Amino acid sequence: MKRHLLLVAPLFLLLISLNALAVTANQLGASTILTTYNSDNWAGVAYADEWRSGVTNYWAVVQWASESIYVGNLSFAYAGYTNPNAVSIWVGLSPAKIGVGTDASTSEVTNTFAQAGYVIHVYSNGVVTAEYFVMVLNNGQILPNFVEAPVPAGVPAYLDVFLDNLFNYTELAQFYVFYKNGSYWSTSVYISTPFNTTGSAMSIVEAPQPTENGNNHFELPLMQGGMIHFTFGYVGPNKNDYSGPGNAPSGTTMYAVLFNLNEASYYNTAEAVIANGWANSLGGWDYLYQFIYPDLGITTTGL
Repeated sequence: MKRHLLLVAPLFLLLISLNALAVTANQLGASTILTTYNSDNWAGVAYADEWRSGVTNYWAVVQWASESIYVGNLSFAYAGYTNPNAVSIWVGLSPAKIGVGTDASTSEVTNTFAQAGYVIHVYSNGVVTAEYFVMVLNNGQILPNFVEAPVPAGVPAYLDVFLDNLFNYTELAQFYVFYKNGSYWSTSVYISTPFNTTGSAMSIVEAPQPTENGNNHFELPLMQGGMIHFTFGYVGPNKNDYSGPGNAPSGTTMYAVLFNLNEASYYNTAEAVIANGWANSLGGWDYLYQFIYPDLGITTTGL
């Protein structure tokens, strides 16, 4: 299929080798990267905190995860292949216990979880739209109680999402959109889950699947600028409350599972990886992603 590149906003384009990237645990705010998972639609990271007492391993109970996505300087360009292109940015909570004391693998992390976030569509004519969504996957199957709806029109500066485990087989997703003109919009969605306790938190950038065909993925648009700020809360040793990523409580290990979107699917050939990360002065963690478009010979950085 022939591809066409139509720039709808100015972008700073780079030519950088993917092989030059090797993000470290320290750059993710973790003690160690347990494993790296190569995917055809996910880039990002999952976290869990583990410790040992006697002969027993324990995991922190993750209570909530939140993300503030700065889009005030985020530029998009249509990259071709699918119309529209799309990128999904979300947080997730999973019952998976990541660490050395369990056989929980990336398959468990990626098969059962609740997620909440935004999908941004970029059309060939330059139109950009956004939707918010909440959904639950159980053993790889999307439950029918998902919610997806448009974000009110405007020029946003921040897209914020907060996902809270209420520990009654219900999770609460709260969305806040702050517009450049000083106005804001918010909404809340309750969604039931088949699991009650969550042991890991995720921050993911995704090449999403079209709802009419779950076997394919939208092509990622060209992206430059923006910033993702992620944080999550958990109950650690001695029932104390902590927030991460960052310094793990004494005697515990903050494990990370890293996701690299570096395998082409039928429609999406673009790649995405975390190139860098650092602690935010207000708490939590910031990430810088790199997006690679092999067919176009283009690499961008953003989010």
